[in-house]
Amino acid sequence: MKNITYKSMALIISLSVSLFGCRPGQDPADFSITSAPINGLDLSFETLMNNPVEIQYEVDRSDESNTVEAVMVTKPKNGELTACQNTKGLWKCIYIPKQDFVGEDFMEFKTRDGDFESAQLAILKIRVLQYEYTNESRKIVIPSKVSTVCDPLSGGGQAEQGKGLVGNIRLLHDPSHRENRTYLSNYLDDTLSYQVPNMTLFMGKVDVPSRDFTLGFSTQDNEILSVNEQPLIEFFNINLESILRIDNESEVGEYELAIISDDGSKLSLKPAGQNGFLTYINSNRPHAPTMLCGESGTNVPRYISFQKGKGVDIKINYFQGPRTRIALQFIWRKKTMNQVKSSKCGEGINSLSFGDLISSEGWSIIPADVFNLPNGIVNTCVDGTSAEDYTVSRFNVPAPKDKLINGLVQNVGVTIKNVADGSMLTLASDEFVVSNGEVIGDRVHYEVEFSSAISRDSDREVIIKFDQRIQE
Repeated sequence: MKNITYKSMALIISLSVSLFGCRPGQDPADFSITSAPINGLDLSFETLMNNPVEIQYEVDRSDESNTVEAVMVTKPKNGELTACQNTKGLWKCIYIPKQDFVGEDFMEFKTRDGDFESAQLAILKIRVLQYEYTNESRKIVIPSKVSTVCDPLSGGGQAEQGKGLVGNIRLLHDPSHRENRTYLSNYLDDTLSYQVPNMTLFMGKVDVPSRDFTLGFSTQDNEILSVNEQPLIEFFNINLESILRIDNESEVGEYELAIISDDGSKLSLKPAGQNGFLTYINSNRPHAPTMLCGESGTNVPRYISFQKGKGVDIKINYFQGPRTRIALQFIWRKKTMNQVKSSKCGEGINSLSFGDLISSEGWSIIPADVFNLPNGIVNTCVDGTSAEDYTVSRFNVPAPKDKLINGLVQNVGVTIKNVADGSMLTLASDEFVVSNGEVIGDRVHYEVEFSSAISRDSDREVIIKFDQRIQE
């Protein structure tokens, strides 16, 4: 008789989060394969209600026999198995809980080699958990074509989808405050200024070297950015938002930040774990191109810590006052031993001194791949949304704390708003599909696919609302 010994049996869990399939009548947005973490050595795993999971069961054997296989003795009672494979001691399958089932299920296995079977059963316990959805719906707005200004600052080359900065413009509108209009603080005061309606700016990075103010900021059509057909060349404020995130392990660390600006600028930061924004740089008056550094004695450190995949929220307020130059560059340098504060902080910057900053002091323009769009912002300047008509839109929102069970959505609604008269057109549920979210860093990335092309024109914006699933 052939002697066979079996050391142990192990469960291997796949980390796949791709869409697998749906039962008839089930909303695809509520159905995806998720990961199932191993719970100790008791061969148990967890999944969520209506959420299938890919599992693998591998026999640990003492020989290399090609006839060894795992044999199921007891099938699960509260779920289905599909796409099963069983070769060379590796059994893998998709377990799909019964519709709306919550509770415990199990499978039992033996090991077989030819005519011989193991006497001991291996039991795989399955826990199907309840879930709920957030109370507040996410709201994503895809602006109309004419209300979008692409890359007005860096002058060419849009960021990748989900990357970049988003902004708007504020102007002073009360003539009685004209004598005070040369200060950034006036533009940040809602009672003294107003936001230009129906205008959204997208840019890849912040790199505008000093140039004559009459050149203004160019649009995607190589024209000067204008408001009410008037070139925007002085007395305005641009508000920019983004999330700085480093995804390369070798580049994480502590960084010093600075802005070269004409005129004033304000930089506010909200590092990971911080509740509110802190002021890092604040210059609210007119001046020539100047290097603005973090002020000593403020409530933020000189060096900002960047951890892999964790974002630092930022806001930049740029003030263009009276003539004669325009300049805005966002720079940084990584902390090194015995590093001293730049001697050029607070000093005027020209092409020669800027070259010294780069070559001698280690500063550089913050690259485009570090900038990530804030919650739910859709960059309509890139990807499928950049065309006259588009069928796919992509956006991202913050990831819940438990990244294994996020991303699924329900109560999805899509409406088309006529910005001219405020009328709303609601799409039928079979006219669009929202994908389950993919976790990238501290964000969940979604994709909306429309059954027919959505026209981008001057009077239409797309509004997407949905509830995101969280653990109960």
